Amino acid sequence: HSLCNFCCVTKFADNKKLHRGEQAYQRTKLSIMIVLLLGFFLQIAISACDFSFERTLYDNMPLSDITDHRNRVDFPLLSIQLFLGIFNIVQILSIIKFQQSI
Repeated sequence: HSLCNFCCVTKFADNKKLHRGEQAYQRTKLSIMIVLLLGFFLQIAISACDFSFERTLYDNMPLSDITDHRNRVDFPLLSIQLFLGIFNIVQILSIIKFQQSI
């Protein structure tokens, strides 16, 4: 830790307030990244549950009802899930990039 001359311990060693603030900032960033990762994995779990539910739902449905259901329900939900997944990945990558630039 003391060899890097860049971390919060050495960068703000003379100023206790900045040192505590930097530590709180790093903990906040870590907490946000953990929440985003949990959201990402939760979204994957929800997608898997949705897939298994649809498989059992479509087993007893006529083909016309299946296509109608997919057009009205599945594709909009899938596009929302895809958008949220990409948004989560971009947020995680931006936090990692921002953390490396400090």
